[in-house]
Amino acid sequence: MSRIAFMPQFNDRRLVDKFHLVRMDCRGAGRSSKPTNMSMYDNIYVYADDLNAVIQDVTKSYPNKKVALVGWSFGFPISLAYLDKYGYDRVTGLVSCSGHANPKISLNATALGPFVDQLTSNDYTKAITTIESLVYVLTAKPLDEKTRLMFIGIMAIVPPVAKRGIVSIIGKSYDFEPVLRKANIPVLVIYGDKDNLTNRGYPEAMEKAAKKAVIKRYHNVGHFPSWESAKQFNTDLTIFIKSCTDGS
Repeated sequence: MSRIAFMPQFNDRRLVDKFHLVRMDCRGAGRSSKPTNMSMYDNIYVYADDLNAVIQDVTKSYPNKKVALVGWSFGFPISLAYLDKYGYDRVTGLVSCSGHANPKISLNATALGPFVDQLTSNDYTKAITTIESLVYVLTAKPLDEKTRLMFIGIMAIVPPVAKRGIVSIIGKSYDFEPVLRKANIPVLVIYGDKDNLTNRGYPEAMEKAAKKAVIKRYHNVGHFPSWESAKQFNTDLTIFIKSCTDGS
C-alpha cells in the first residue's frame, strides 16, 4: 500500500542508475488522498485505475519506456486488475513479491483472521496494538526498532475505512489466475519460505499458472522479501527487468 515498501530498491544505485523507477502510495496510504467514502476503497479496480493514471503520466514523459510492474502483497493483484482492465500493451514484465492472484486459496486465513476485526476498528488503541502485532509477523526475523516503528506509523495513518475496503475486496474472493494464465509476458514470482501469511505451495501454483514464469524462493524470509533480503531481491529484480525490457 505504501511507497515505503520499496525504499531499499530506491536506495540501490544498481536499480536507480539503470532504470526509471516509479513508486506510488495507494489511495488511503502515505501522501495519497484519503477519501472517507467506503465506495472509494472496496473495489480493486479503483486501485487499478490509480495505477493506470500513474502509468499514463509516466509514458507521456517517457514514451519509449517499457513498463515492468512490481507488486508487493496486495499490490500484485492490483497489477493483475490493471492488466485485466487495461490490457497488456504497455507492460513487458510482471513481478510478484509475496503476491497472490486468488486470496481464497492463497492467504492463510488462520494467521490473518485474528488481525482483521481489530485492524479495521475505529478504536485507535485496539488498531495500533493490532498493527504492532501484524508488523511482527510480516518478517521471519524481527525488524530493527527504527524500521519497525516506521512501518507501525505507516499503517497507523491509513484510515479505518480504507482498511475495511481492502478487507472487503479480499472477502469477495476475486480470482485473477485467468489473467495470469493469459499474460504472455515474463513473470517473476518471489517469496519467502517463512511467509506465514501465504499458504504453502501457492507460489508454485502461481508459477504454473503463468506461461513465462520464474520462481525465486528466499530462505529464512517472511512476507517482506524486498526488505528482509533486499540485496538478493535487488539483484534478481535487476536481472529480470533487464531481460524483459532490454535495459529500457
